[in-house]
Amino acid sequence: SPSLSSSSSQLVVGPRFSQDLSFLVFPQNAVECALCLTLAFFAITVYHTFSSHPNELLKTHIFSMTGAFGVCLPLGALIALKLRRFEDLRRTRALIVHAFVQSLGIFFFSCGVCAIYENKVRKGSDHFTTLHSKFGLLTLFVSVFGAVAFGVIGFKKTGVARVAKMSEHAVAQTKKYHRNSGTAVVLLSWVTITLAFHHPAVTDATVNYLIVFWYILMLIAATAFIVVTRGPEPTRVL
Repeated sequence: SPSLSSSSSQLVVGPRFSQDLSFLVFPQNAVECALCLTLAFFAITVYHTFSSHPNELLKTHIFSMTGAFGVCLPLGALIALKLRRFEDLRRTRALIVHAFVQSLGIFFFSCGVCAIYENKVRKGSDHFTTLHSKFGLLTLFVSVFGAVAFGVIGFKKTGVARVAKMSEHAVAQTKKYHRNSGTAVVLLSWVTITLAFHHPAVTDATVNYLIVFWYILMLIAATAFIVVTRGPEPTRVL
């Protein structure tokens, strides 16, 4: 009967999607585990260090950026790598998960930018005068006009490529640009975070151990991130 068929379909599709989601979100090998543990430990350390900071706007900026570049955007990049082995409906759903996680990261990024901008307005300080802020602005530019724009254009279901009458080769190249700019965004963000440790607003004895930790592990995490996001199939792109 139709109802029995529908119920049977739900039993098949439901567990499969949950399994796919678990595969996409959780680390599956030693490199992914090392990267995720590094970022998780960093995020926890940041929270422990700045949770009692008296400047609420600065604290919002720090936590938002950590959520964006210490959690969501690296996780979304790993999801993008893993979904390449999926096809048809499973691939489409995985792309939606990837887009959701990255959109959450962009939301945190936006919150962090707004918080620090308002903080400078209230203090009467000039904007974008430090190396940290200039790298942050570059990261914002690459994320919006690179990763996001190429992602929207390259994902066929948005219809942009069809309206623009793009060839299959052009779409493939756009997806490659999306992937490379996404990697660049995460790496730029880690450089920006490093520069933040020397910013006058946070430079004190309480972050010295955090700086040491970050300098030691940033190169390891960056190397692991590049290895993982490049993947074993260089000819396949999102």
